[in-house]
Amino acid sequence: MTEEVPDDGGGGRKRLLFLTNSQAELISGSSASLQKMLDALEIPRPKLVINLLVSQGSTDYVTNEILGELAALGKADAGLMPRRGPFAGPDEERQAIEMLDHFMATVILPLAAQTNAFVLCSACPNTCMLSSSLTRMFSVHRSTWGREPPFTVLSTTASISKLYQNPDETSVWRGVRRASRAWRQRDRKILELVHAKFDDEVPIYHTDLDPNAMIYLVVDTIHPKRERLGDKKPFNRLMNELLRYLAETLPCLTIKTGHSDKPSLDKATQHASSLGVAMETMLSGSPLLFLDMRDRPLIEATDREMLISAAKVAYEKHCMSLLEAGVAETFDSMSISYFHDVLFGDGDIRNTETHQGAKGRKLVYLHEAIQRAEEGRGATHDGKFAPATVQQINQTALWLATRFFLDAWELLPASVKQEAAAAGVTSMMSYYADNITALSVHIRTILNGRNFHHVNLHDIDGAFRLVGELVKLDRLPNETSYQGLLLLRSAWCEFDGAMMNANKYKLRSKLIFFMHLVISVTIIIIGNLLLVFPSTQLQHALYGLATFITVLSGLDSLLNPTRRWHQLRSMACSMEATIWMYRARVGRFQQVSSV
Repeated sequence: MTEEVPDDGGGGRKRLLFLTNSQAELISGSSASLQKMLDALEIPRPKLVINLLVSQGSTDYVTNEILGELAALGKADAGLMPRRGPFAGPDEERQAIEMLDHFMATVILPLAAQTNAFVLCSACPNTCMLSSSLTRMFSVHRSTWGREPPFTVLSTTASISKLYQNPDETSVWRGVRRASRAWRQRDRKILELVHAKFDDEVPIYHTDLDPNAMIYLVVDTIHPKRERLGDKKPFNRLMNELLRYLAETLPCLTIKTGHSDKPSLDKATQHASSLGVAMETMLSGSPLLFLDMRDRPLIEATDREMLISAAKVAYEKHCMSLLEAGVAETFDSMSISYFHDVLFGDGDIRNTETHQGAKGRKLVYLHEAIQRAEEGRGATHDGKFAPATVQQINQTALWLATRFFLDAWELLPASVKQEAAAAGVTSMMSYYADNITALSVHIRTILNGRNFHHVNLHDIDGAFRLVGELVKLDRLPNETSYQGLLLLRSAWCEFDGAMMNANKYKLRSKLIFFMHLVISVTIIIIGNLLLVFPSTQLQHALYGLATFITVLSGLDSLLNPTRRWHQLRSMACSMEATIWMYRARVGRFQQVSSV
């Protein structure tokens, strides 16, 4: 099933799994097939899964992957500028890449080594900043682990057409193809479909496989019935089902940054870099982390509404500065990360831990949590602002989606606008209507997701702490609902009442037992004294004590404090065990991830 491929760099063993669309569909159809695929790839049992989603938008991407002029781009690529990334200048982009490399070298790679992680990433470095940074730092630090690193990197791609559009005879993909029997069997068919797709005028791309990859997974994207290239649905489904399967028993972490394709809703699953793919991954139960590499201004505000308004003003200034430089803000993942901080945190990019619910979060007493929930601040919220309301989140999502396409419209060539006007489309809202709707839905769903998190790489220490918390297999929700808090309070009241009554009957039981013991000893002493010193008074005392101990025994039988004490204590302990099972979400309270 898998094939050995040559490693020209001598960095270790390389393998390839080449699949057709039908095979990808078959494998993604059952857990048993997915496990067989992992066994065939000889992947050791990991303790963590790290999924690096396709993150586009760098200058390297728009130079090598975007062909032609701006007018030739589709609506899904709105805002991209050929040969220019969305940065004010080369220095800003270099600093961003350096921050990303530092994050990979100091956070992700050490974590992967400690947990024998299984890392999913793109096999084409031009198309993904995250994958390029990971494998680049892996090649730099490879000597740390020798020829067999303690983690596995699976580099995947469905960009088979772009590989065939790379004419370089020394490219990596050509060497891998020559070494693969499965790929060679499909080579003629793929070549024919590539030429048919472009009417024998095949444009040139510089897409290539990553030379630093460990294991390649390539899907040919040929539709089995239509005989056409570019059907990426089986590939995307395979990736989602693989991640879902691994997440059932392993902690998973999904990371994304940069630019995402912005297609309409009906085509979202056909774009590996779209926010729809990230959204589906989050909904499958995996924590989703968006990285922001922009330097954001510190905003002073007294309430959440003021913070949101001020952040929008600052963001618009940032977008205008990029427009003045001739580019648009297309890094939607970074922008969503920033506004998630604005909506749920304090808006300070250098203060990750205080609003992510990470390790150092202050514990909240139950009565305080109930009071905060009644005030609408969130049961465990300990920041200075209440979390954003659903209306504020939805409005921000729509505003942000509209802002992306507004900047793209500003840079759109006049010839394209004239063609649209001839078709009756004269405004940005009508031209990008379907795309704005889809992007707004994706942003809104992601921002509302409990599994969504953000971090700005200017706070690398906060990123380290946050990632450490996210990779834990944690059943606990972020907070308990208001109804759950009331139920907890009622249960603790029942527990306290049962323990108070148990202690009361325990005291009575011990007191009766002590009195019974003292009187019994006294009777024995008086009986012995009567044998030595016969006395009427001692006889009367002995008779009184015997009568009293009889009454005491009757009172003990009537009140039965010992049995009541044991029953109440048993009930209280059972109640306490149930409370902690609910708090820890184990046993009958264990939560099942829903999609």
